[in-house]
Order: sequence, then structure tokens, then C-alpha cells
Amino acid sequence: MTRLAALHLKAFGPFTERSLQFERGDSDLHIVYGRNEAGKSATLRALLGMLYGIPARTSDNFLHANTALRIGAELERSGESVSVQRRKGTRNTLLDADGQALAEETLQAYLGGVNRELFTSLFGIDHQRLTAGAQAILEQQGELGQALFAASAGSRALRQVLGQLRDDSDALFKPNGRNPEINRAVSAYRETQDIVRQHSLVGSTWEATTKEIEQLRARSDALRASVNTQTEQLARLQRYQRLLPRFAQRDHVRVQLAAYDGQRELADDFSERRQALADRLLLARRDVDATAERVQRLESERTALDPREDVLAAVEQIEALHAGAGVYREAQRRAPALTTRLNQLDAQLSAQLAAIDPGLTAADLASLQAVLHREQGIAQLAAEFQDLSAEQRLLEQQRDDSEQERGRRQRELAALGEVKTSEALAVAVQHALQAGDLDQTLAETQAQIDAQAATLQTQVARLPGWHRDLSALVEAPLPVRATVTRVRDQFAKLSEQRRHLDAVDDGLRQKARGWEDDVARLQREDHIPQPQDLEVARRERDRVWSEIKSVWRAPPADADNRRDALGADYEQRVQSADAISDRLRYDADRVSQLALGMRELEKIAAERAASTEQRQALAAEQRDADEAWLALWSAADLQPLLPDEMLAWLDEVAAIRQAHDALTAARANQAQVQAQRDRLLQGLKEAGMAVSDASDLKSALQHAKRRQSDEQAQEQALARVRARLTELDDALAKTAQRLAHTARARVDWQAQWASSVEGLPKSLCRDHPQATVEVLRALAKAVTVSDKRADVQHDLAEHTRECAALPEALDALPDAIQALATEREPFAQVHALYRVMQQHQQWHEQDAALMVQYAEAQDRLRDQQRELDGVEHQMQALLADAGCDNIAAIAEVEKASTQIKALRRRLQDIERDILADGGGDDLATLDAAVKGYEPAALVSEIDRCQQSLADLEPELQKTLQDLGARQRDLETMQGGDAATQAAEEAASQASLMGNRAREYLRVKIASRLLADELERFRQKHQGPMLENASGYFKDLTLGSFERLTTDYNAQDKPVLLAMRDDGQGVHVEGMSNGTRDQLYLALRLAALDRFIAQHGAMPFIIDDILIEFDDVRSEAALALFSAFSARTQVIVFTHHQRVVELAERLSQAPSIIEL
Repeated sequence: MTRLAALHLKAFGPFTERSLQFERGDSDLHIVYGRNEAGKSATLRALLGMLYGIPARTSDNFLHANTALRIGAELERSGESVSVQRRKGTRNTLLDADGQALAEETLQAYLGGVNRELFTSLFGIDHQRLTAGAQAILEQQGELGQALFAASAGSRALRQVLGQLRDDSDALFKPNGRNPEINRAVSAYRETQDIVRQHSLVGSTWEATTKEIEQLRARSDALRASVNTQTEQLARLQRYQRLLPRFAQRDHVRVQLAAYDGQRELADDFSERRQALADRLLLARRDVDATAERVQRLESERTALDPREDVLAAVEQIEALHAGAGVYREAQRRAPALTTRLNQLDAQLSAQLAAIDPGLTAADLASLQAVLHREQGIAQLAAEFQDLSAEQRLLEQQRDDSEQERGRRQRELAALGEVKTSEALAVAVQHALQAGDLDQTLAETQAQIDAQAATLQTQVARLPGWHRDLSALVEAPLPVRATVTRVRDQFAKLSEQRRHLDAVDDGLRQKARGWEDDVARLQREDHIPQPQDLEVARRERDRVWSEIKSVWRAPPADADNRRDALGADYEQRVQSADAISDRLRYDADRVSQLALGMRELEKIAAERAASTEQRQALAAEQRDADEAWLALWSAADLQPLLPDEMLAWLDEVAAIRQAHDALTAARANQAQVQAQRDRLLQGLKEAGMAVSDASDLKSALQHAKRRQSDEQAQEQALARVRARLTELDDALAKTAQRLAHTARARVDWQAQWASSVEGLPKSLCRDHPQATVEVLRALAKAVTVSDKRADVQHDLAEHTRECAALPEALDALPDAIQALATEREPFAQVHALYRVMQQHQQWHEQDAALMVQYAEAQDRLRDQQRELDGVEHQMQALLADAGCDNIAAIAEVEKASTQIKALRRRLQDIERDILADGGGDDLATLDAAVKGYEPAALVSEIDRCQQSLADLEPELQKTLQDLGARQRDLETMQGGDAATQAAEEAASQASLMGNRAREYLRVKIASRLLADELERFRQKHQGPMLENASGYFKDLTLGSFERLTTDYNAQDKPVLLAMRDDGQGVHVEGMSNGTRDQLYLALRLAALDRFIAQHGAMPFIIDDILIEFDDVRSEAALALFSAFSARTQVIVFTHHQRVVELAERLSQAPSIIEL
């Protein structure tokens, strides 16, 4: 996959040294955002220019000169990367990172064969291409093949191409048509052929020539048959001549084979089998010798081993001693340390007891165990005592604070007094507030009325052609817009007709100029004769012939000289007429082109005359339309402008009249607002406010609201004080209850404490509960030390017992076993015995293993001996097949067999060559035929055939030349100019038919190839592309459509069908514009999948295609692009901030690049 890692806009368009980094994050989706004029389009052109070169004509050189334009990029593909630059120029424009010229092949390796056109059409899509592709699908009525092909090629004009090819072919030929060019040419050709047949001469000369032609044709056929016979005989004799040496080689090989009669011909694999058996025999003998030697060596090794049975019988006792030796050594090591630890614990316990009470001993600790078990409960009671004391102090403080605040609040309540409110004032203020700021409304309305009136006066004054006031304009009888539109369309139609005539005249002038150039060119080329030239030449010929006849009938004085001169002149005239006729025949195509040019020029002249007449009729119609236009506006006393301008003028008048109506309505509304204001002021005055008629409503309302606010503030203060007094009374009652509860809790605590410390001597009890808890904790520590002392004393006794156990176990061993260890210290003696035991165990295990190996070697020796016997038997059988007594004699037999096989292959090759050159005969036939000739006689016969052919071929050529001459004479035997002209016209029409037929075949073949390719593409890619496109379409439409499938239209052609989740199908014609856009996008993505799978990936460039998507579908499209970036890099260019915001909400956030 090729991806763009960075794009460096060093000097291009509006950019200077600007770099865009496309780093891969959670996905390979990148959003390039830029406001209008930020350079988004320039960045797209830079990317294309970097990959494929900066165009010769560019608009991105307005800041940097052409020679200074530079673009850089970093590309990655298959783990490799390259850093390149691009400059503007005609060659060597690709540079490396250091600015040195770089071969284009370096970059092509990263582009994977994708050229500029394919990259633009397949790997790039903008809004215009998206909507055009969707419109193309609609115009194709959802035809599946065209839709898939167009999406894969990025093309959107397939339907137009197919339609144009159909129109072109129909314009050239229709099977039952009359007007197409080929149909007209065929009809003309048949007519001219009829004329030729009608005017052809039939006479005795023609009959004689025809008879001579038949004789010459018969003679040429006979000569051609003789030539063919001699040619076949010569080929056969030359074949026999080539086969003579090969038959001699065949006889020689057969003689060599006869010399080996009686020799055995061995099988092809005999030598391989013999060599394989010899190798196996050698290996088998080596294996038998090696295994026998191993058996002897194993017997010797077993004899050297001597394990004792008594030692093996005492293995368990020795292993038990060895296991207990560690315990013995550990007990000896730890005994002194345990004695020291016991003394330390005695001293520590004495010190702890003395610190608690000097009269306390270790024996007293046992009687205190019951109290110590209650130590946790006693500590909890001490903590509860502290909590009860703190709670009592807090409650007493809260009670005192609440009583003080209650006195202050009672004094504050007395100072506030009572509040009096006015209900009528509240109602009046409410009505005024609901009405809004009427003073401001009146002022704004008056300002708007004044502004609208001034604007209307200005608009009326600026209205083109109107010189009266506003009221006259409002009442003026103006034509309706539909009438003016009709006149405008009439004027436009007349103008279009004039432009059409201008275009026709231009086309006729250009066409005439082209035909005039063709005619002039044809006339310059060797003076191509015209039919009228032939007519003139024949008239001159006939004139001279008439003079000759006159001289013969009435000879003049110089008759001889005159006849000679006329004879020479007549001969020249005949030759000239014949030459022109031949030129007309041989240059029929050029003559027909010249005649066609002359006729086309005459036709063009007639068409130009007709165009002039049409132009004059249009001018008269235009004058009538102008008069009707002026009469339309006469009632309003107005000189009109052009219809388009008057339509705009009517729009302005309509706007003025509409504004006039709005001004009238605004003045009526102003009067209503003024009356409402006066009523509200009167209401405030009646509610007790000091309001005058001249007062503005806003000030009076503010004064009333301040009065209401003061009354409300006093009411709220009274409510707050009363509520606080209620809260304080409640708080004092609750505090008194909690104090009583605390007193009862202290009494309960005293009883629990006395019960908990029962059994504890008075000398250990303290005044404060927490101090008593500390004494109990010290006693618990002393008990812990006493327990440790008991554990150490027990361990010391156990180690003393273990030190005595090992010597006793050693004495229990047999004396013979004890004698194996010379050491006297118990621990060392045990280890020495253990080593002796291990040595004898190892000997015992080795002996057992050697015994197993010895048995296996004996079995292997027997098997190998049987294998050796079998191989020797096979070798004897092989020698018997070769007829030999021993191996030494077999080499000669193998050599003879090889020679026999080589001779047989040689004989087969020779016979195969003979048959290949034998002309289809078998070997026996060829052998008899070849051996029937002596070499010298064969050479003589070949020479005779060659000489016969040398005599026949010139005669045949002469006969064919005479036949051609007579046929040309027959062709010229036609009478009158009509036949000649018809022949010329027929040649012209035949040439035209040939040219048009070739063009027709080209168009039909192109149409059929394109249609077949579309169908082939559909059949090959319909399944995978529709499957992929279905998923994309479902995501883009938020599940509105479940999948894409195929249906068939009235012409039985497959078309696209989108299926909803309820099973309902929707054709392309039933989709909205936005849904068709999403369908085309899904097909494009599916086409990209196909291309990536076959050719590899390139960055997919998307240019603002979401401008008509709503937010939900835009987010769905961005999520789809993010998922698609797993297959190829996706870069989205946009100038809409909303697209960036939606992209940032994706689960896999893309990189955002701001220009």
C-alpha cells in the first residue's frame, strides 16, 4: 500500500515552506480543513503536480516564479520510504531530497502503474463528480453493467457514448432505411449500373472478342493444369532425392542391429537396480560386523562391574540416616543459641512485671487471664467515655448559642412592624409588563414609517422611465408579468433564430471554403479530367473523323497531304479521348471526389440563398414584434426598455407597491399602539400612582415596580425572621432532649465499666479509664513474653533429644556395613556410608542398562544377518536375469544392451524423419518407390521436369496477358457518353460506399465491443462489488436500506435494486438525490476495494463531497471513511468547520490538518 506521509509546499500557489504531516494514528483518515481562500484547491493541485508533474500552463505561479515552484513529498510503500521534490519544467523535473535529478522510475515504483488520468478518476472524488455520477445512474435507469463500469472507471458519460455510437451508425446505414448515407449510395449505385447496362453496345465485334476470350481462358486453364502436373512431379522426385541417403542410413543401422542377435536386452532400469543392490549388500555387511563388535564390548563392560548385595539391602536404612543427619547437625548448632534466648526472655519478663507493679510476679499472670481477655471491651468503654464527655460539652455550647440568637431575632421582629400592599397596583403593573415597551415600539414604528416613506420616494425617483409620483405608479395600468415574459420569449426566439442563421451561414462558409480547397487541390493534381473533358475530346475526335470522310468523298487538290495530316490528327484525337477515358476509369475515386465537390458547392450556394430569404422574413417579424411591444406600454404613458429589463422593472414596481401596502398597514398599527399606551397609563393612575398624561409609560412603570419591590422586600424580611425563630425553638427543644439522653448514657456506662474491670486488683486500677487500659496493655505484653519463654524452653528439650538419636541409629547397622566408613564422628560417618551406597547403586543401574543394550544388540545382529541373506539372494536372481555367473561379467552384458537400445532409437528417429518428408506414404511404399530409381536417373528426371516448367510458364504468362488485353478491349466496347458518365458515377458511388462502409463497421464494432465489455465486466464483478457496496450503502443510509441486489427491466436487462429491511425494493428512479449520491459513493468504494485487491492501494482523495449531507449522514460517512482507511489512506479536504467537529467525535479520531 502506498501512502502519503508528508506534503511539503515549499513554493507553490499561496504557500511558502508549508508542510502537511499525514501521520498514522488510530486510523489512517486525515481531515485537511481550510476556510475559503486558504489554499485548499492549490493543495490538491500541488498533490497531483507532485505525483505526475506540474502542468506547462499553471495558475499557481502568481507568488513564485515558474522556475522557483517547488513541491516535496514523503511516500511509503511496503516498509520502504522515499523523499522527493518536483520542480516545474519539461524534463528532469523529479529531484531527490538534496535537489539532485532523479529518474521517474523511482517514483513510478510507488505509484504502482497508476497514471494521472486513473488517479484522478478512481482515487479522487469531489462533489461535482459525486452528483454527476449519481445523475448518470439515474439517466441509465439503474442499468447494472453501466453503473458498475462507470463507478470502477470514474466515468459518468457511458450512456452518452453508447447513444452517440448508435446515432452515428443509424446516420450511416439502416437495414430498411432510405435516408442514411450508405442506403442512398447503394440506391444511386444500382441506378447507374442499370444505365450502364442499358447503354452497352452489343455487336459482332463484341461477339468475336468474347469468343477469343473464351479460347484464351481455355488455353490458360490447360497450361495451368500442365504446370501444376509438372510441379507436383518435380516435388515428388525432389522428395525421393532427399530420402535416398536416409534409407541408406536405415539399412546401415539395421545391419548393426543384426550383429547383436543372441545378446540379451536388459530392462532400462537394470543398471540402477544392480547398483542399488550392490550398495545395499555393502551396507548390510558393514552393519553385521559393527553389531557383532558391539556385543563383545558390552560383555566386557558388564564383567568390570561388582555391586554388593548387602549394601543394596541396607539402602533404606542409610538413606534414613542421611536424611536425619541434617536434623542432628542443626540441633547441635541451635542448642547454645536457644539457651541464651531463654535467659534473655527471663530478664525481659522480670523487668516488665516490675514496671507494672513491684509486687507482681510471673505466677500472678495466670490469675489475670480472664481480665486480659476483656481488654478490647474495656478499651472500647474508655473510648465511649471520651465520646460522651465531648458530646455533653458540645450540646451545652449549642444550647447557650441558640438562646442568645433567639433574643436577637425577637428584637428584630419588633422593629420591622406590619406591611400594607395594593392589589390594584399589582394588576396595573402586570398589564403594563405584558404589553411590553410601548414607548419604544411607537418610536421604532415612527422611524420605520419615515424610513419606508423616504425609501419609496427614492425608489420611485430612480425607477427608469417613470416621471410621476408614487400614487400614480400605484394606480398605473401596467401589463402583467406573463405578457412581458411571452414577449421576451418571442424576442429571444427571434434572436435565437438569427443566431442560428448566423451559425448556419458560418458553417456554410466554412464548408464551402473546405470544398473549394478540395476542388482546387484535386484540380492542381495532374489535371484530373472531368466528364466534360471526355465529352470535348470525343467531339473533337468526331469532328476530325467527319473531315476525313469529307476528304474521301470529295478529294481536294492536295488530297494526299490532307489525308495524311487528318489521319495523324485523328489518331492523336482517338488516343487523347482514350487516355481521358482511362483516367476517368482508373482515377474514379478522385474524379468522384471532384464531382462531389462541385455538387456540394452548388448545394451550398442554394442553401445560402435560402438562408438569406429566411433572414429577410425574420426582419419583418421583428418589426411587427417591436410595434406590438410599444403598444403594450402606451396605456401607462411609458417608453419601454427591452423585455428582460422591463421584467426587472415590473419586479421593482411590484416591490414598491408591496412596500406601499406595508407602509399603510404600519401607520394603522401605530394608532392602535398609541391607544393601548394611554389605557395603561390611566390604569396606573387609578391604582394610586402619581402619573400625568404627559408621563411616558416606561418611567411610570419603573416607579410602580420600585414601590412593589419595597413592599415585597419588607414582607420577605418578616417571613425570614419568623421562620428563624421557629427554627431556634425547635433546636433548643432538641438540644434539651439530647442532654437528657447523654446523662442517662453516662449512668449506663458506669455500670458496664464496673462489670468489665471486676477481678483486677485495686493496685492495678487507675482513676481515668484510659490509664487503666494502658495497664492492661502492659500486662498483655508481659503475657506474650511469658509465652515465648515457654516455646523456647520446649525447643531446647526437643533438640537435646535429636542429638542423641543419630548415634543410636548408627549402632543398629550391621558391622560389615559400619566397617565401610572409617570416620568415627556420627555426621561424617553417615555421609561416608551414603557415598558408598550411591556408588553401588550406580554400578547396579549400569549393569541393568548394559544388560538391556546387550539384548537389543543380539536382536539387531540377527535382523541384520537376515537382511544380508535377503540382499545376497536378490543379487543372485539379478545375475540370473543377465545370464552371468558373477558380478564381474555383468558389465559387458550391460554395455551390449546399451548399444542395442541406442541403435533402436537411431532407427526410430530415421524412420520418423522419412515419414515426416514422405508426403503421407507409409515406409514400405516409400522404400519401394525410392529404391526404384538409380541416383543418376533421378537427377536426369528432375532436370527434365524443371526444363518442362521453364517452357510452360512463359507460355502461360503470354496467354494471361492476351486474355487481359482482350478483356480490357471488351470493357471499352460501350457506346455513347451516357454509359461513360454512368460508369464514372458508379465508380464514385462505389468509392463512397466503401468509405462509408468502413466508417459504419468501425462505429458498429466499437458499439458492440463497448456493450460486450460492459456485460463481461458486470458478469465478472457483479457479485463481489454488489456485496461490498451493500455494506457501504447500508452504513451511509443509516440502515434505511439493507442491501443492493439486481432486478430486470422491461428490456430484460439487469438493473440495480435497493432493498429495505422490510423487504420493499426501491429502483434508482424512486430514490432521492441524496440517496443516489450515497449509492454512487458506495459503488465507488466497492470499485476501490476491487482495484486495491488486484493492484495495491493509493491514497483516496475526497474533496468536500459532504456539503449536501445532513449531520447524521455526514458523521456516518466519516465513520465509513475511517474504517475504509484500514485498506488505504483517506484524505478529506473541506472548508466546513462542521465536518471537522463531526470527525472529532469519531471513536478513532482522525488527524486534523488546518491550512
